[in-house]
Amino acid sequence: MKHISRNLYYDDQFLDDKIPEELRYLPDPGHEYPFFIAPDFMSVPECDALVEDVLSNGYRKPATVGTESQIRKSIRKTDFLLPSPEFRSLYVDRSQRIKPEVEEFFGMRLVETGETQTYGYPVSGHYLLHADDSVRQYDADGNLTHWKPSNPKRKITCLLFLTDSVMEISGPNQCVGGNLSFDFLLDEEGNPFIVEPRKGTYICFPSNPYFSHRVHEIYEGYRVVITNWYTSVP
Repeated sequence: MKHISRNLYYDDQFLDDKIPEELRYLPDPGHEYPFFIAPDFMSVPECDALVEDVLSNGYRKPATVGTESQIRKSIRKTDFLLPSPEFRSLYVDRSQRIKPEVEEFFGMRLVETGETQTYGYPVSGHYLLHADDSVRQYDADGNLTHWKPSNPKRKITCLLFLTDSVMEISGPNQCVGGNLSFDFLLDEEGNPFIVEPRKGTYICFPSNPYFSHRVHEIYEGYRVVITNWYTSVP
């Protein structure tokens, strides 16, 4: 096991030889955690207004998986949502303002890939373990052999949570379930790192297999998140 940050570890013997060299970027292990987190990226009223915006227009399209854009609800049950130009511009403006801090944290110059997307998770919605830049490959016996690059221009993934994940719904724009977990990033007791979504929190992390992540099932309510990706430049 190796430190990926001061408080988290990863299994280098399992992962390193399965990940192509060009995807092996890791943040500075001196960070407390290997994530850039801005808890007040947007205010709660702004998040509530954005959720109302994307849900009021009635546009919901099943999100796809893989390079062939297949709808496979056993892997991913997610709605693709469409914010108004006003709210899309608000998000892009905020992300551009904070980008210098993201660049400093990860030690690289970044440009947007132009893939900003808004997703909703209904009851029973989920997204199984995946990496944003590659897909897992298996041998005939079902053993993981390596990750194959599928979207290598993605270097950094950023998420903005627009809803809260809670144990019991007590207010608007909350859901039960929907935590975000990173199965290969472990604490001292070997437990995967889990993020409980909170309105207005912006979190960024490398898009590679070390940071493979899943969205846990929604049991009540509706989860909304905005995602964008950065690529690196010399």
